[in-house]
Amino acid sequence: MKHIFIAIGQTHLNNFETLLNDNIASIGERILVVDNTIIYNEALWPTVIKATISFNNTASSSVQQLVSISNKAKAYATIIKSLKKYKNESTVIYLAYIEDILSNYMFFSFSDKAKIVIVEDGTLNYYNHSLANVSVLKFRLKQTIAKLRGIPFKKYVGHSSGAGYAHVIAQYLTFPDQAFVAEKVKQFPVETTSVDNTVDELYIIGQEGFCNLIGQDVFMTALKDFFEMLKKQPFYNTITTIHYKPHRNGVRLTQEFLSGYFPGKKVRLVTTSKTAEDLFFEELPCSFVTSFNSSTLINIYARLSKEDRAKIEFSVYPIQDNELIHVFKKLNFNFIKPLN
Repeated sequence: MKHIFIAIGQTHLNNFETLLNDNIASIGERILVVDNTIIYNEALWPTVIKATISFNNTASSSVQQLVSISNKAKAYATIIKSLKKYKNESTVIYLAYIEDILSNYMFFSFSDKAKIVIVEDGTLNYYNHSLANVSVLKFRLKQTIAKLRGIPFKKYVGHSSGAGYAHVIAQYLTFPDQAFVAEKVKQFPVETTSVDNTVDELYIIGQEGFCNLIGQDVFMTALKDFFEMLKKQPFYNTITTIHYKPHRNGVRLTQEFLSGYFPGKKVRLVTTSKTAEDLFFEELPCSFVTSFNSSTLINIYARLSKEDRAKIEFSVYPIQDNELIHVFKKLNFNFIKPLN
């Protein structure tokens, strides 16, 4: 049995390694696919196929988007050649969603024998996201570029995680009872992490990836409103330092831009390969944590003990009114923007 893990981002890799540490995929050969930025535990991965580029999408214009998709498709074609030798073997493929060219290929076209395991990708698994939420132009662009590289990129039916398809044998989620697609859901193993010394500072988890969903202009307008709303929160006058961790995808904000919105505060633009979740537990145990509709808020909350949860105030600016809002409500997160 071959177990093939498609890690498009660092969070995917971290989730995969959590599964391995919980003895998932303990029997058989493990093959990891990563880009050139992802940090992994070499002891867990006998075989690693590593791209020469980053899979992160930081494009802020149509031309940059085109270049980014083209570069990734080229890298994906090379990866697919390396995986070809496993096509006729029994395989289980672990991935997060099927909107990405490589993940789509592995899901639909790699092998008729392959079984699929969906591993949580942020908030995606908790609300209704399908091709209807994807730009027709962008999908066709991906399809065309993929075809030029000899990669089938197929339309799909239902949820963008692919969880509704028959050859999916499991989906691992932090909150299984909140899954949008309720079939074959299993509990993602969550280990409690202690937070001993919280600091009265604000940690903003960037969600620039929304640029690809709602457009950069709409996102920037919402971001500015988000920042203004933060200034009205009761905790704002009690803090002196603000940390901003950008998302791996989307427009790049500058230190000057961020500092300009928070005069009188020390503002840090934190650029690191660490996930926003790991950054909180390892370096920034702030008393106030906020974001748009971000799964990182949920992931941090899930890892905290009941005692430590009482130390942290989680705030949400709902940039989209979707099923995830119910999860935030259930966890008693504060909404800094009133819901419509």
